[in-house]
Amino acid sequence: IAAGKKRGRTSDKERLLCIPIGTGAMDVAVATIVYQRALEKGLGGKFNFV
Repeated sequence: IAAGKKRGRTSDKERLLCIPIGTGAMDVAVATIVYQRALEKGLGGKFNFV
């Protein structure tokens, strides 16, 4: 729909379904890169969540 290859809803009775499989894995991958770059630059700090 966002790319214009499929049409969107044409009535209020239609529903769209989004299954964001893998987004958690993508978040972890990006966070790992950001964390590594911060360590290289001496930025940030560590803390306990518990």
